[in-house]
Formats: sequence, structure tokens, C-alpha cells
Amino acid sequence: MSWGVNGKDEILLGLRDGTVKQFDVNRGGFTVTKDYGELGGQYVGLATIGDSIVTCLSNGHLTVWHDDEAKV
Repeated sequence: MSWGVNGKDEILLGLRDGTVKQFDVNRGGFTVTKDYGELGGQYVGLATIGDSIVTCLSNGHLTVWHDDEAKV
């Protein structure tokens, strides 16, 4: 779990199936769902840097995602 790209109005949740869901506090619901599960492993880290999402998996994969494209 981490704060979203737009600050403390959003919460990112990394799920076991490899998806990341974005919960918007103001809207009271999930607004975005992304599937980043193709690398396998479970999330051990989830963060944002600027407009990008950073995922770290239990198998050691660290990936920076920007517009659904991975930058390792």
C-alpha cells in the first residue's frame, strides 16, 4: 500500500494477483486498475515517483512503470 501519484487523495494497493488498484478517497472508490503481474512474485514494495509507479517483487524484480511501459 502506498500513496498515489496525486498525493494523499489516492491510495495504491498491490494485490497478490499482480494488479495494482488505485483508490480515490474523494470519490470513495477504485478509479484505476493496472495488471503488472507478468513478472511473478508478490509485492514487497510499492511507491510513486512523479507520474510513475515503482513496484518491487519478492523475486527481486524492481520496475518503474510510466504509462504502462516498464523501465528497469
